[in-house]
Amino acid sequence: MADLLRRFPPLNSLRVFEVVTRHLNFRLAAEELGVTQGAVAQQIRGLEAELDLKLFDRHPRSLQMTEAGRSYITNIRRALELIADATEALRSQPFHLTISVTPTFAAKWLLPGYPPSRPATRTSTFALSRLTVSRISRRMRSISRSATDVRPSGQG
Repeated sequence: MADLLRRFPPLNSLRVFEVVTRHLNFRLAAEELGVTQGAVAQQIRGLEAELDLKLFDRHPRSLQMTEAGRSYITNIRRALELIADATEALRSQPFHLTISVTPTFAAKWLLPGYPPSRPATRTSTFALSRLTVSRISRRMRSISRSATDVRPSGQG
């Protein structure tokens, strides 16, 4: 395995290369990656030095892939897709959360404005996305803080 790792450049450089080839612009690639334009340029320079060839022709206001760059990105994209597929296959099932509560609690406190798709029953079960779970979590913290702020009458 160690020999295999020595045979190719750092994965981060390859990831940066893939993003730059889609945008053909270091600034836009940097925005997508959440790094500086200089960091992107440095990764590309390092990759070109590692490979000992130019992947891009740099012009004052544009960037063009060289023939070597066009050939390389085809295989790199395939390799990155294989890595993504292998990773996805290892991940567990998508996150699911089931909460069973009385319909009144669900309607008034837990999910105000979330329309139930079926008539109210003794308990309501909702399958929720991560975004909704985050909303519920914030709502529950708010309820929790409100409950601790309540003081018995005559105090405070």
